[in-house]
Amino acid sequence: MEALTLKDRIQELKDRWFLTEPAYFMVLCTHVVEINPGIKCGIACGGGYIYLNEEYFADKTDKFLDECMKMEIMRILLKHPYQRQLSNRVKMYLASNF
Repeated sequence: MEALTLKDRIQELKDRWFLTEPAYFMVLCTHVVEINPGIKCGIACGGGYIYLNEEYFADKTDKFLDECMKMEIMRILLKHPYQRQLSNRVKMYLASNF
C-alpha cells in the first residue's frame, strides 16, 4: 500500500473534522494550509496560513499530526501568541507550548 503524502493526510483530517470538530474545521477553511520545507519546526502559522514541514511529519503517526494541528489551531483561536510578539522567538514558542 502506498504511503499518503502530507497533503493527503491533511485532507483526510479535514474530512474527519467536518463531522467531529467543527471549530477546528472552520479554522482550516479560513486558513491556507501550506507545505513549507523551509520552516525550522514542524508546524507554524501566521497571516492566514498554517505551515507544515513535510519532513518533520514523515515518520509521525496520523494521531500525532492530528494533535499538532489541534494545538496550532487552538493558538489561532486564542490569538496566542501571534498578536503580541516577543523579541526572542524561540523562547516565545517554547513558552506558548506550556
